[in-house]
Amino acid sequence: IGQNTGGTIKNLVVRDSYIQHKTKAYYNYCGGIVAYARYTNIHNCKSTVTMRGINNPTRLGGIAAYLNNSNIDNCTATSTSLLSDNSTFIGGIASQVNAQSAIKNSTFNGIIKKKSSNQSSGMVAAKIFDGAVIEKCGVAGEFYDTSITAENFSSYLVGDATTTPTDCYYLTE
Repeated sequence: IGQNTGGTIKNLVVRDSYIQHKTKAYYNYCGGIVAYARYTNIHNCKSTVTMRGINNPTRLGGIAAYLNNSNIDNCTATSTSLLSDNSTFIGGIASQVNAQSAIKNSTFNGIIKKKSSNQSSGMVAAKIFDGAVIEKCGVAGEFYDTSITAENFSSYLVGDATTTPTDCYYLTE
């Protein structure tokens, strides 16, 4: 789904997909379920994708690239990998989470790879603004050549955040 405004997306499964996002547009969003969610509730969705952003800065998210006054609840993103040549934000569940948005009870298990270490990335979300809520999310996988473990997972939950995630956890096998 490219953009959803004012709706609900539920019980949607995207399985075994490859998405390559290559554009010269200024705003580039690529999500496993929805690219741009505005006033949208995303519930009980699953995405198993390999995603690659090429060219201009792109926001890549396993479930959604951009949340604006939107919620993700009880969703799972299992990615072979989220790859970036020039992506600004890469998030296992969502890329950018604006105020009045929330990610709850959701998980990411996959690999995030990026060309440059100065890009903002996180296993749950890459960029989280003040007023957003990240709660009860689980993560596992690999982050830029680092294996995620029960000891280090909290260091990789979010990239750039003005809000602190609560009650997040490491997914055990």
